[in-house]
Amino acid sequence: MRILQTLVAKCAAAGHEKPAFYVKEGTAYAICGRGVLRIVRFELDGIEMSAADFAARYGTERFEFNV
Repeated sequence: MRILQTLVAKCAAAGHEKPAFYVKEGTAYAICGRGVLRIVRFELDGIEMSAADFAARYGTERFEFNV
């Protein structure tokens, strides 16, 4: 996954949450550090996709980043 554009989300991550990517209510988010980013644009396997495309293909569960 390559994240291309983000915005700061209005929600905060709990201090114990691992870095992760997820889709909620049609919007993509990434938990990173102590914050949450709204993912505006991203690519998966070199193909740009929307949050709806991602959710249709992979569901809405959280996917942890390997860091």
